[in-house]
Amino acid sequence: MQATPKVLQESANEIAPHLLCQHLEAVSETCDRWLSSLTLTPLNCALLLATKQTIFDSLENILGIKGANT
Repeated sequence: MQATPKVLQESANEIAPHLLCQHLEAVSETCDRWLSSLTLTPLNCALLLATKQTIFDSLENILGIKGANT
């Protein structure tokens, strides 16, 4: 997750969407394994929401993509 903003910036600079796709696939696999082992507690729910928000914020800030609710 920490590398997401850097990968987004590199993908945008190089016009290389495959970099972003590969990164998001890796994040997805990691999150899937994590979710499978998680019990939903308030702290874990907060971590999930923060993870989602980090990805959305990065997309908006670096690539200029706006969500449906903005």
